[in-house]
Parts: sequence; structure tokens; C-alpha cells
Amino acid sequence: MSDRFSRIHPDVITRVGTEITEGVFAHSSLVHGNRYSGRMSLVLETCRMLSCKADRIASCACGSCRSFRFMEMSNVVIVSSRDHQIVFDAARTLYDRTKDPDILTNLIKLIRIMLLQFHGALLESVSQKKQETFDAAASVNELLYQIEREESPSLDDLFETLKPVMSTVKRSGALSVAQVRALQDWSNTGSLDGSKKFIILEGVEHSSDAARNSLLKFLEEPPDDTYLFVISERPALLGETILSRLRRYYIPDRNPDILHNESIKHYIFELAGIDCADIEKRAGAFIIEAASGQHPVHDLIDTMDEPNRYDYFLDMIATHIEKLCIEKRFSPSVSKNLLQTATTAAWQCRIFNQNRRLSLESLYYRMKEVFRS
Repeated sequence: MSDRFSRIHPDVITRVGTEITEGVFAHSSLVHGNRYSGRMSLVLETCRMLSCKADRIASCACGSCRSFRFMEMSNVVIVSSRDHQIVFDAARTLYDRTKDPDILTNLIKLIRIMLLQFHGALLESVSQKKQETFDAAASVNELLYQIEREESPSLDDLFETLKPVMSTVKRSGALSVAQVRALQDWSNTGSLDGSKKFIILEGVEHSSDAARNSLLKFLEEPPDDTYLFVISERPALLGETILSRLRRYYIPDRNPDILHNESIKHYIFELAGIDCADIEKRAGAFIIEAASGQHPVHDLIDTMDEPNRYDYFLDMIATHIEKLCIEKRFSPSVSKNLLQTATTAAWQCRIFNQNRRLSLESLYYRMKEVFRS
């Protein structure tokens, strides 16, 4: 695996590498941990190693490893409700400050990872309107090639072309039955070169019972050449039936030297112009007020009516809930219900384009009900 990732998460890397070498790596895996801990990076690097035609070393130059190095592989499909905009904005801000070509290369890779949600395998599983976004995604990819060749397109051109794609991504729902069936059909179709296939699912905890039942059938009998990864920040919300069919890999938070011991989440949001310390304080106050049964402080809610601030605020609410549970100020059952309420609110607001202020007021009253129960 990559040397950089090995330095950040040596224990996880050693375990995964050993299982692949010994031929015992599971076909269905759960990779869990906080946002920005490197879950997707681990999954993609694991896919690279499993797909490698040579010796699996980080510097391997086989055709498969080259495609993974530039995120141009065709044997990986992602279904995710992740909002990539904050990371793109942070990477662009950092590049504008430094003009470091490595940062530009990383931004291009991040965008290509997002574009894996528009794989042809999923085309028939979406509505006609969403199918048009697949064409827009292809246009974005062409611009990425032109930027790599140092041709005319600027980052302004790129981000303008990204807008319709990001609009669709932000409203992407949880895993659907149609998507599970499309992925099953794709995995059962042989590849011309015999390469393995990889399916990466994020946000499964928000999917319907029907979609989860379809996924369970898929997990029970995956094709020999297909590997399925579930990425989750809150695995307890996935349900025992799904968890029982997945081999688990926990990814701890990372603190690369560049961050000077700040969390990667804090660093990314600060780059995007978010006052993280203030929002963390407000999130704690929000929970305490809900627990005490007070009326919501409207000026607190009003200040969160901006996408990035709203997202970070909800992240901090979840973080505070977990901390209070560890400190035994909340019971495990209350904490689980609060987490479910908070994560559902975040997902529904983004998917259904709800008013953020009203969404937070609704979350406040739903949390009050949890404390009363």
C-alpha cells in the first residue's frame, strides 16, 4: 500500500496486506471511522492491491495500478450520499494559496473519485433526468484530462462544469433496490480481461428495508471476482443482519504533520472559511438546551443557515453525543436514538433540499422527545 497511508494507519495496513497476501481477504467488508479518517483511501488502495497484476507494491507500474494511481479505473463503482463540495472547496483554496502541483493533482483525483458514482453500471437504475447528469459527468472528466495536459481550461471552468453534477450528488438518495439489482447484473457480467470488480457503498444506514434486504441477498452470495465494501461513520445504525455479513476494519482519526495536530476535519472546514471552534461550542449548547427542555435559541439556529456551517454543526452534535455517552451523562439507548435522529436530519435536509433553519428547529424538538422518552 502507499507509503503515506502506511505511516498514518500502520496497524490497519498490516492487517489488510497480510490478509490479501494469504488469500483470505473477505469479499464483503465494513470500513468504519470518522469522516476524513481515510476510509475511502483505504478501500481504494485495497482495491488496487486486489486488482494488481504484479507484486502489489506501492510503486507497481502494471496497467491496473496505473489506472488506480490516476483514478481512471473502470472496475470500481461507488454508490454514496457523501457531499464532496467542502473537500473540493478546501483543496482549491489550498491550491490557490500555494500553487503546489501536487495539490492540484490531488484535487483531480478527488473529483474522479466522485465521478465513480456515474459509472455506466448504474445508468439504467436512475431516472431519465438523472441520466442526463451522466453526460455532464463525462464533460467534467474531459476537462480534467485537459487540465492535466496543461491545456486551456481553468479551475473556474472546471467548477462551473461541476455545478450540475454536484447538484445531483447533493441530492443523491440512499442505496435503492434498483441500484442493488444493477450492481448484481454488473458483477455477474464477465470482464474481457478477467479483472476483479469492486463495489463501494456509503450511506447504507439510510436505505429502505427493501434495499437492505436486496443487499443482504447480494452479500450472502457475491461472485468470486467481486468485492463489496460498506463505508460507514455510524455502523451501529446499519443493523445486525448486515453487520454479521461484513468483516470489520476500523480506521482511527489521523493527524498528519501538515495539520500540526489539528483534526483533518477541522483543517478542511477552516480552509473553507468555517469558524470551527465557535460551531463546536454552539453544538454543545444545542444539546444541553434540548436535554433541559428549554425553547430553542433562535439566533443560534439562524447562524447555521449556510451549507458548510450546517454540515459541521451536525457533525459536532454527533461528536458531542458520543462524548457525553462515554462520560455516562447519556445512556447508550438515548445516545443511539439521538445519533439516529441527528444523522437522519442531516441526510434528509440534503437529499430533499429542506430549509436548514426549519430542519434544525425540527431536529431540536425531536431530540427533546428522545430525552423525554
